[in-house]
Amino acid sequence: MADTSTVAVTKQNIPYLLAEAKKHVAALSGKSRIFDEERENSFPRLKRSELDLGRILGSGGFCEVKEISKIKLEGPLIQSRYEKEEEDRAFLSNHVIRNGDSRYAIKTLGPHIRNDAVLYMKGAIDLAIEARFLAVVENPFIIRMRALSEGSPYSDGFFIVLDRLYGTLEDKIAEWEKTESKTKGIVSMISGKSKKKKAQGLLKRLVVAFDICNAMLHFHRNNIIYRDLKPENIGFDVRDDVKVFDLGLAKELLDEDMLADGTWNLTGMTGSLRYMVRLH
Repeated sequence: MADTSTVAVTKQNIPYLLAEAKKHVAALSGKSRIFDEERENSFPRLKRSELDLGRILGSGGFCEVKEISKIKLEGPLIQSRYEKEEEDRAFLSNHVIRNGDSRYAIKTLGPHIRNDAVLYMKGAIDLAIEARFLAVVENPFIIRMRALSEGSPYSDGFFIVLDRLYGTLEDKIAEWEKTESKTKGIVSMISGKSKKKKAQGLLKRLVVAFDICNAMLHFHRNNIIYRDLKPENIGFDVRDDVKVFDLGLAKELLDEDMLADGTWNLTGMTGSLRYMVRLH
């Protein structure tokens, strides 16, 4: 019988795991036509000790997202990467709360993967790649990265700071279904409000669908395939605008991966099984 035991993450093997993650990301970055190290170095950096965290907003296969309730700067960084880095750090600190709500969230590797060294390494790769994509992919309907961890992507505890989202499309669908059921009530039908509410509901859904398409089109124009489109990965910001998030599975399409028939040679079974489509 095959050995299915896993190796836990320890202080001894973390350097090796992160070094392997760095090699993998470096190999991908060497082939990329869109990754831009100069652009990545234009984001302000924060120390983990400068952040007060609130509740958990979500968790996935590798990462955990928490709201940031306060940013207390401990003084200037030892060396700034760009001229206005300290100014940008101060802006984040002064604007972390808006109308009583957190504006930002931190995404880092979740504690659950520390029981499995392979998962830890894969998680480090995914988070580093996501940071590289978010640094260069800008679109009104794709979540924005606001800051990075002071340490490198290949240091234990690396994190990225994102805009905080308020609910997902999965939540919206449930909300829409509830609202639609109310339009079927006898009072709404008699008063004539039923048709108006249905029309308004349809319009909202069409706008959301259009915004999602806009985000996907932006990816495709940059030769990026997102690979994990599902209601749980589509969020809404404080203004209720669509924000596609979680780019850990995104991949840049390279000429060398194209096959003779015009399809692409990519890793199979990537994404969420329920939303995969098999093409024949």
